[in-house]
Amino acid sequence: EIRGCGNILGAAQHGNIAAVGYDTYTLLIQEAVAELKGQPVLRRALPPVEAAVDAFIPEQYVPSEAQKITLYKRISGARSVEEVHELHEELADRFGTPPGPVQRLLGVMQLRALGAEVGAKSIALTKTAVSVTFDSPRLLTRRLRNALIQQFGDRAAFSWENGPSIAFALDAAGDPLATARAFLEFLAHYETHPRFD
Repeated sequence: EIRGCGNILGAAQHGNIAAVGYDTYTLLIQEAVAELKGQPVLRRALPPVEAAVDAFIPEQYVPSEAQKITLYKRISGARSVEEVHELHEELADRFGTPPGPVQRLLGVMQLRALGAEVGAKSIALTKTAVSVTFDSPRLLTRRLRNALIQQFGDRAAFSWENGPSIAFALDAAGDPLATARAFLEFLAHYETHPRFD
């Protein structure tokens, strides 16, 4: 028991956490606390993702157009990797194992959620590279560049031409979504350490 915490994680609140997922629930709590304190609510926008992959819900998987529209709305609104994972589990429970196009759709949404975590302005994924453009040049620090070079060698290239960005070369034989996700997870993990020089 944490003194002064009340029943925030007790049985009365458990249903709320289960309904939206722990990450989203803590985000909502942080926003509510900031609002009550009169502080600005900082919420990173989900960046657009351009991906050269077939990512959709096939008619054979979800025949009802109304259900598909609802699912598309829910999937596009996922703000964390955990939410995307929960949607995957729900789809598997309701409709069976998601086929390739649905898996790729969820994978793109994971990239989007990770992009928001690292302050990405946009993400572009091709068969050969993932490119992440940042909101601010302060996010692409010398320390981060050195960490990327140490971890990935010459697979990471940096540019400031159209805003600060990193282009990461993908393995031609691998799964581009999985490799892009691993790269963004590295950036998200790095985000938890000091970034500014």
